[in-house]
Amino acid sequence: MTPNEPKLTRAEQREAARAKSREMRENFKRGQKRRKLITQVSVVAGALGVVAIILAIVLTGINNQANNSKAPANFLFDGGIKIGAGAEAFTNTSTPTPTASSNKHVPNIKIYLDFECPACGMFEQANSAQITNWVETGAATLEVHPISIVNGNHSSTPNWSETAGNAALCVANYDPNNFLKVHNWLYSLPPTNQDELFNSKWAAVDDEQLKTQLKSFGIAKSNKVTACIDKKTYVPWLQNETSRVVPSIVTGTPTILIDGKPYTGDIDPASFAQAVLAAMNG
Repeated sequence: MTPNEPKLTRAEQREAARAKSREMRENFKRGQKRRKLITQVSVVAGALGVVAIILAIVLTGINNQANNSKAPANFLFDGGIKIGAGAEAFTNTSTPTPTASSNKHVPNIKIYLDFECPACGMFEQANSAQITNWVETGAATLEVHPISIVNGNHSSTPNWSETAGNAALCVANYDPNNFLKVHNWLYSLPPTNQDELFNSKWAAVDDEQLKTQLKSFGIAKSNKVTACIDKKTYVPWLQNETSRVVPSIVTGTPTILIDGKPYTGDIDPASFAQAVLAAMNG
């Protein structure tokens, strides 16, 4: 108080003291709220930090898994390899097309298959000759998507679904133009018994016989293909791809699409040819 200011009465002094006290209490409460907020933010930030750490660990695991399940080269079509004219594969540097022009549409036959699946074996043994002819002449393209959903239930060779699938992927990686030949051979193996469809055993070779047969085909980089088979290089990818498409895309094998439309007809050659020829003619 300056000398010129009037002296406060006792009542005014008490009121001023009460006002100052109220101000101090309000400041204290505001301070408590700030401290509480800071504490809450710190707790949340800490929790988020823990979540971030956990998320980072999970993502690292996913990335590591992805790195451990690298896709084979030339599987450029959403998990599939496409074969065109001359039975050659589509790659980053090759787009096989027919040498002669045609006014007909070239349909794409897409097949999700398991090399141990009896129904797949029956379809392939019935239709592989005409499919190969269409593909070699450029009348159609074939897109193959190997998966592994059977694996052990219908084979005299343990884990044949993964073994055969991995072998085919190894060939696709190192010698894609021989993929169709290997694919057809895998399905040409005779069942060891044919009592009924789902009791058939569709594989009759072991790893060594498999590698010997592939060498007889003149597979390029056969030593690398052999090492790829021994290491089961693409089994993790095959497993991951199976989980990705089953059951969102594939509810059973074989799943066959002609120009993206499911084929639900009979597996005999005449019925399937009728559907493919209809697609060729638009």
